[in-house]
Amino acid sequence: MCLIPGVLGFIACCVFDVNKIRWHLKSLNCFFTIGSVLIALSTIWAISQSDFSLLIENFSFYHIGSLIGCILSGIALIYVLFFALPFDDTYIKNATLTLVDHGAYALCRHPGFWVFTLFYLFLCLFLSNPVLLVGLFLYTGCNFFYICLQDHYIFPLYIRDYKEYKKNVPFLLPTRQSIRKALGRHGLNK
Repeated sequence: MCLIPGVLGFIACCVFDVNKIRWHLKSLNCFFTIGSVLIALSTIWAISQSDFSLLIENFSFYHIGSLIGCILSGIALIYVLFFALPFDDTYIKNATLTLVDHGAYALCRHPGFWVFTLFYLFLCLFLSNPVLLVGLFLYTGCNFFYICLQDHYIFPLYIRDYKEYKKNVPFLLPTRQSIRKALGRHGLNK
């Protein structure tokens, strides 16, 4: 039950993006926020199902490493979604977006997919919670569907030069060339 709000959260995020190309209703601009909150609340609910006494009893360097991985991937997720992109244009306005093709977005077209998956993986490892393990697979699947929708149908219609960006930057698996571009050795823009 606790994972259902997260699935609804991904649906809300899809509605947010479809609104950008179809309906253009300002009232639906809040759906990304609603979706994010639903995913976060669902995650908190799943965390509350953990056996914290077992965690405290068996705490080890393994747990410290998992916690550090969880924190770092959580910070990376926040950065990739809210600071590496122009916030107002991406989440508030219904305008055509300017392409972001440097940093994490030169590495692959959807770096948020990886840091979200890593966050959930490290959270599962830290808490040894079977509900979070189901959430890892369920939410990774929802997220994959969401980024496929964005990549094939949504982004080409409202992000300038996205079709050219798709030719130069891999979908999910970074290449040697995309890693060099992400590190600033060869920009995509001439």
